[in-house]
Amino acid sequence: MNILIINIIQKKIGYFFKKKFFLLKALTHSSKNINNNNERLEFLGDSIINFIVSNILYKKFPLINEGEISKIRSNLINHKTLFKISIKFNLIKYIKLNFKKLNNYNKNSILVNTFEALIGSIFLDSNINTIELLILNWYNKKFKNIKLSIKNNDYKTILQEIIQKKNIKLPNYSLIKIKGKPHNQKFLIKCKINCFKKYFIGFGKTKCNTEQYIAKKIIKKMEI
Repeated sequence: MNILIINIIQKKIGYFFKKKFFLLKALTHSSKNINNNNERLEFLGDSIINFIVSNILYKKFPLINEGEISKIRSNLINHKTLFKISIKFNLIKYIKLNFKKLNNYNKNSILVNTFEALIGSIFLDSNINTIELLILNWYNKKFKNIKLSIKNNDYKTILQEIIQKKNIKLPNYSLIKIKGKPHNQKFLIKCKINCFKKYFIGFGKTKCNTEQYIAKKIIKKMEI
């Protein structure tokens, strides 16, 4: 594999290896080399991505229970998700295979295994902090799009629990204006919370629902 191809791969994944043999080994399937292939790196990478995604979710969502966090993690590291990322990096183009020795060629599995081996190789070439930053970058949109199921939509209570854990002063909801006739009123409410400079504004049909809407906006902002 020439240096130009190696640089293309490194640019795609966002990491340049200090020791290039780690990358080459991660891209070597057992059909190509029975002794010096990516199987052990795959084992290591699988453990690392499990740990890092679990750690990110644990920090990012301090109030969700073990069952829900396990479900979210499973969706983030299952074969379907890892396959999509490997396709984005076009890994299939760079994997070293011996098709004559492959009885049942499963492209999806080979790609996922190679991606996990790549994670293991980056870890060995750098450290856990580096691979965590890379995974955060690779999963950026997926982490932002995570939706939590909050019982009864009680975002005000959830926000209060988060704030108390962070030792921040409780939010202050203030009614700015009531618009419309008594049977068709709408409430304009603002909320101040000390960890943000700006006010959060909400507009809704009831005071309660508007405050819940504002609390939901604040929670989402705090999770970014």
